[in-house]
This record gives sequence, structure tokens and C-alpha cells, in this order.
Amino acid sequence: MSESKPMRLFISYSSKSGEAARSFADKLRTLGYDTWLAPEEIHGGQDFAEQIMEGLDQCHGFVLLLTAEANESPHVKSELNQAFGRKMPILPVLLEEFELSRSYVYYLSHAQWVDASNGADGCWDEVTTVLDAWRAGRTPTRTVQPPLPFKRVRAWPKVAAGVAVAGLLALGVWKLAPNDAPSPEDENQVRRVASHMLFMLVCWDQQFGSFERYTEYLEGKVISGSDYPMDMQIKELEGQAAHVAGEMQNTGAKIHPFPEGLLAWIQGSPLNAADADAFVPFASTMTEELVNNVGFLRNCVDPRFVMSPANKRELLVQYRKWNRESAAMAWYGAAEFLAPLNQDTEGFRKAFREPLSTCAYLASLNLLWLDDQAECERLAKSAEERMNRIMNEMAALVGEEQANLSRQEDAMLPLLQKAEEVEQMEKQLAELEAMLAEQEPAIRADCTLLPDDDPGIMWGKIIRLMACGMHADASLQMDRFLEFNPDSTSAPRVVKAVKAYATEAAKTGMRHGAVVWGTENDVVHSVLRPGDIVVELNGEQVLGGASYVAIKQKSGAENSDFRYLRLDSNGLLMEHVDKGNSNEPRISITDIVEQMD
Repeated sequence: MSESKPMRLFISYSSKSGEAARSFADKLRTLGYDTWLAPEEIHGGQDFAEQIMEGLDQCHGFVLLLTAEANESPHVKSELNQAFGRKMPILPVLLEEFELSRSYVYYLSHAQWVDASNGADGCWDEVTTVLDAWRAGRTPTRTVQPPLPFKRVRAWPKVAAGVAVAGLLALGVWKLAPNDAPSPEDENQVRRVASHMLFMLVCWDQQFGSFERYTEYLEGKVISGSDYPMDMQIKELEGQAAHVAGEMQNTGAKIHPFPEGLLAWIQGSPLNAADADAFVPFASTMTEELVNNVGFLRNCVDPRFVMSPANKRELLVQYRKWNRESAAMAWYGAAEFLAPLNQDTEGFRKAFREPLSTCAYLASLNLLWLDDQAECERLAKSAEERMNRIMNEMAALVGEEQANLSRQEDAMLPLLQKAEEVEQMEKQLAELEAMLAEQEPAIRADCTLLPDDDPGIMWGKIIRLMACGMHADASLQMDRFLEFNPDSTSAPRVVKAVKAYATEAAKTGMRHGAVVWGTENDVVHSVLRPGDIVVELNGEQVLGGASYVAIKQKSGAENSDFRYLRLDSNGLLMEHVDKGNSNEPRISITDIVEQMD
């Protein structure tokens, strides 16, 4: 019976942490895991990106070694994005303390991570716990962790935690004297429970459906960006919404028993002591997951994650509203616990309908552990000022975005004008070509070689046909020239040159041109125009030296561009040669050459 293959882990890290990555991988191998390290798997001559993609396809989990360099590495971020898109389990391992970028917080907000900033030796129990859960096909049980190394702006003020403390005092969670402040451990628990109350109020009592509303909003308009494909963002958000909403709806039957009295209170009934006591264990079991989901939603509506200028302004309005309402709901939820003491539930509900007045209203209450009226007012004023700063920041972002849009419009204006000019030139060209097409029968009749024509007149007619783009007619008339001038020594060679040019011109779509041969004095300057195609015969340096300068001077444009075809002595094409700055010759069919001197 064959043994099952070991679980293979993709190790992502900055190149500056190569030694730490190798040591980490070696330790994993001793624990029975297989590892994928780029230097060991990618060899010279192989496509780096292709090998990375294949490596991810071969692995069952993604281990991210977090350092300041990894935080800035586009390659590490790209690997994380690919792992996230594949729904691979992700284990971030913090090797040093630094401020994590918001995009990494976005990817890692739900991951169980390990702090190895004080050395990797003490973190292996946590690492193996997570990896064993992966190997068993389970999601690791979350433990209370310190926050990711990222500075957030909270949506509700600190004073909300104080109100929640007062509420928990009323529930008997902590027994404090009226003037005792909570311990740091108590404050942390209060912060979590207050967050839970906020989320619960968002999802219930006429607020239920916020996830659905935001999902619908995001599904139509959102987050274009950059590090994370839109369809994956929407899919992730919908999954979170369905999970949390389903859990809240089904708690009574399937997951956590939702206290009936508490549900009745959320819907408007008075809250008694027994129902309040029943809430505490329910909050304890639900808080961690719900707080994570609240953070996820807040990240989704944070305007700094939204890259689309067309959507940012509208989402900023939603963001401001979210901050105001969330602060008010945090106050309201804590205040409901105090209602039996204050006998003013209706007053709280009235204040809740006007979020900006909520803080001021609550400041007038005597909140047990803060019986200092001045301190209550100070905290309420501080909370209101913080919310105002958030709204001002959002307004500044709106103004900045509007200025960016204005600058983009200004930058686009010359391009639009240029496009209009090109469109107008193309229109004029089409009109000229149509006019020329109408004149072709008359030009063909005028340029038909007659036996009595002087050879110079014959050449002038041929050149005129070529200048008008009538190359097939020019080629035909060259045959007539040979017929009328059988003793000419240069005619056969020139005829081949003209025909070769006509063939090439037909391929490139050129509408005009000239054939020149001989020495500098023989160049027909009057035929050439900027952008003309010139045929040069072997042995004659037509566009070189003084002759080239003379042509430019004759054309009236010092920086004129010419393209010519170099032919051998038999009139066969040898090469294309571009002169000047343009790779494509310009067309000037308005200059129709009447004759060649």
C-alpha cells in the first residue's frame, strides 16, 4: 500500500530574506512537509512567472514570510494574490515588526497568522497547529491574537467602549465601584463585545440586510483594482454576507441558540435581567467571528480600496453615512442595556434616529463608572470631533478626486484636438482621392504616349501618371515608350525601374512618387515633395550628400522625409531605405506633376 504524499507548501518571501526562508523550509521538511522554494525549483533559462504559476498549482498551502521588504515587493504581492484567488489556505508568519500595507491587510484579514518577530524557535507550536488543521481539512481555531501591524482608523469613538463597559456593569459582567476604570483586559473585552453589538444591530431590527445592500451596491459599481480581480472581490463579499446573514437567521436551530428574550428586545420589547444574562455566553461565542466580518465589511467600503474614480464619490457618501450610523448604533446598543436604570428607552430610540445628537444626548446621562458630568461631556465632544474629522477627510478625498479628474480632462484635450485634426485630414484626403478618381479618365487620355511625342514629353506624361498614383497606366505607357524609341540605350533599364516601383507601390498603397536616375544634375527636383517615394538606380547616389540637401531645399521643407526604393541595374528591388524621421511617407496627392524637364 503506497504512502500518501506529504502536504506541499509554497514559501513566499522577499529575496532579502532568502536565508530565513531556507531555514524555515528545512524545519518544515523535518516535520514531514514538502516545500516549494523558487531558487530550488526555477533554473536558468526557464520562464520565471510560468514556473511560479506551476509551483502554486502543485502546492496545497501558502506560507507567507512577512518582512518590511516583502511588504514592498510586487512579486510577493503577486504570489499572494494568486494564492488568494486559488482559495489556498494562507499562513502569514511575521518575521519582524513593521507597518503592514492596506492591501496586505485586505488579503490577510481572515488568516490565522503567527508572530515570529522574536525568533522562529518559539512559534513552531502555533505553526504546526495551523498546518495540522490544514492537513486534516479543517479551518484552524482562532485564538485571540494581537492586531496585524497596521494602523487603522476606527469608525466609532473610544467613548463607545466606555458606554459598553457601563452596559456590562449593568449585566454583572464586571463588578466595579462607581469611580473604578476598567482594566486593560476588560477594555479589550468591551471593545469586542461592543463591536458585536454594533454588528448585531446592523443585521437586525430594521437594519438587517446591510450586507445584502452593500453586496448589491458593490456588485454593480465597485472596486476596480488592482491587486484583486473584481469578480473575486464580489464573490468573497457575497460569501461573507451569505455566511453571516445565514448564521444570524439560523442561530436558534443550528449554530448558537439565540436568546428569545434578547431577540424580542432587539425588536422593541423591554430587556429583563435573565435575557441580559443569556446574552453574555452568546456574545462570547460569536464575537470573534462577527468582529472579523465587521472589519471585512469596513475594509470593503473604505474608499482607499476603491480605485475607480467614477465610483469613488458615491461610495464616499456611503462611507460617511456608515461611520456616523455605526458610532450611533454602538452608543444605542450600550444604552439599551442601561435602559432599566435610566428609564428612558424611548429617549434613546429618539436620539438614535438623529445620529449626530446621540453622543450629546448620552453625555447628559450619569453612567455609573463615569459619574463626572464634565468627563462625560468631554468624551462625547471628543467623539463628535473625531467623526467630523473623518467626514472632513472624506470630503478632502472627494475634492482631490475631482481635481484629478479635471487634470485628466485637461491632459486629454490636446489628444482629442489632435484626433479631430487627423479625422479632418483623413476626410480631406478622401475628398482629394475621390476628386482624383473622377479625373483619372481625363489624365489617362492626356498622358497616352503618341508616336510623334518628343521623348521628354513622353517622360513627363509617365511621371504625371506616377504622381497621380496611376502606376499600372505608367507601366503600360513605358511599354509604348520602348515601342516608340527602340534605339534608346537607357530606356530598357528605366522601364524595369518604373515597373518595379509600380509593383512595390501597389503593395504599400502609395499613391504617388517619382523615378530618378543619373547624376545629381539629372534629378528632377520639381517632381519631389515631402514624403515622396524616390526610386534610385544602382550606382547613382541620388539622395546622398548635396543632392539630398538640394531636394529638401527644393521641396521647401528643411526637415522633409523621403523614402526610396533601391533597384539594381536590372531594375529589380534591392531594399527599402528610410530617410528622415518618419517610417511612413506622407501623401501629398494635391501636387500633380504636369511634366518633367
